[in-house]
Amino acid sequence: DYKVTGVQTCALPIYYRGDTVLIAAEKRNVTFHLEMEFADQINHAQSLQLSIVWWGMLAGFVLMLLLINFYLLFSLKEMLYLWYSLYLCFILCYMGSDTGLFFEFIYPDLPQMNDLIRPFFLSMSLLPMMLFYNSMLELKILSPRLYQVNRFTIMSYFIILVTAYTTCLSGNLNVYT
Repeated sequence: DYKVTGVQTCALPIYYRGDTVLIAAEKRNVTFHLEMEFADQINHAQSLQLSIVWWGMLAGFVLMLLLINFYLLFSLKEMLYLWYSLYLCFILCYMGSDTGLFFEFIYPDLPQMNDLIRPFFLSMSLLPMMLFYNSMLELKILSPRLYQVNRFTIMSYFIILVTAYTTCLSGNLNVYT
């Protein structure tokens, strides 16, 4: 089953023949569920513009946080800010792939890359996040046992990720998001 989640908006030419509406669809051995909103061109443009403004504001906020953390990293020279900056980079890249901006501007000829890049950035964001928490809470000093558990978790997670993506890239497995 392949399911499209959320409401997707796009401009489709719809052909009317009397009372009949013709929408072309293709099914290839999968169940395809698609929520549709019908709107005229003005409402579609307003919806698209609102979506672009929302994602732009969110990406701008994350970019601002990233720049502040890079400034703190170079000023204070603490690894804490490096881990948080890497986390924000992964989240910003996830947002770019999720909104389709990467597909539109960076790799327009490779539509299958989004199926690999989006889960990659989301799953890789956990590693710097855990390292950030280890540094921020000073677990190495205050709780060495919990620090060892977190290190084991990070190493295990990294090995599982490398194995999963290597298997996926070899062509033996598909990644579904």
